[in-house]
Amino acid sequence: KTGATMNNKKGKRPSITVEDDEREGNHLGDASAISAAESSTSSSSRIVRMAEIERGKLEHHLLSPMVDFYKSKYLDTRTCTLEVLFTLLQSYGHSFHGEGWVMVLTILSTVASPLGPAALRSVPQYISPPRTPGSSAEQQPSPGRKRQMSIAQTATKEEVKMGLESLQLITDDFLETIPVAHVPILIKAIGLYCRQSKDINVSFKSTTLLWSISDHLQKMAVHP
Repeated sequence: KTGATMNNKKGKRPSITVEDDEREGNHLGDASAISAAESSTSSSSRIVRMAEIERGKLEHHLLSPMVDFYKSKYLDTRTCTLEVLFTLLQSYGHSFHGEGWVMVLTILSTVASPLGPAALRSVPQYISPPRTPGSSAEQQPSPGRKRQMSIAQTATKEEVKMGLESLQLITDDFLETIPVAHVPILIKAIGLYCRQSKDINVSFKSTTLLWSISDHLQKMAVHP
């Protein structure tokens, strides 16, 4: 009896119940679900990054010709460019991403910059030669050349007004769309319109745009 009992004890194995099988299956299922979720998240992140890159390329192809057009020395070409830019903002401003906003704000900043359209150009004839001490009068630009450079380098009063209209549209409708990293570019652009001397009314209106941005940033700080 004793020997039989010992043999029974030695040969006895712990029984595996149905509950144990279900528990182990649940653990395996949870691990598989977590792994699948992580893989799906990683894949989604890659897709989003690729979509952002493609969107940036598309915006660059769309807006880079406008940057080139605004380099023109012809007023009609520049005013037409600003009109098209305003129309694009009205229709598609809500879908612009980082690259698009940088190019839009670059054009609008150029309108009110001291150099005007010439700020986008690197053509030698629109850059005055450096003056060295003792240089003769023959090396100075002629009055006609100075006038040509001034016309080419300065935006007109009408262009400044058109540029302000686009900035007004941006601050009214698209502050939520512009990435936070690009808001300083917008503020610098508006600052140029505040300092320009073509139209005093543009300067006054530009200050109200700065107040709008200030209110927007304050709301973001309170409710990030």
